[in-house]
Amino acid sequence: MRAEWDVAKYLRSGRLELVLEDYETPSADIYAVYLEKLNLSAKVSHFIDHLRDYLGHHVDAPNKKEKIW
Repeated sequence: MRAEWDVAKYLRSGRLELVLEDYETPSADIYAVYLEKLNLSAKVSHFIDHLRDYLGHHVDAPNKKEKIW
């Protein structure tokens, strides 16, 4: 069992085939965890924004027209 965004290119290319299409797997969300006292830190805030932007452009969807975020 893998996240769809992790195997999307293989599903599109036909190298992998989706089986049990009606079965839903648990979500594979990515979380940023940090100390509460750093909550308002500009460095933490900038890093999280950078991470969100990077993953938004580099994470793949099974269907190219799908939006991950």
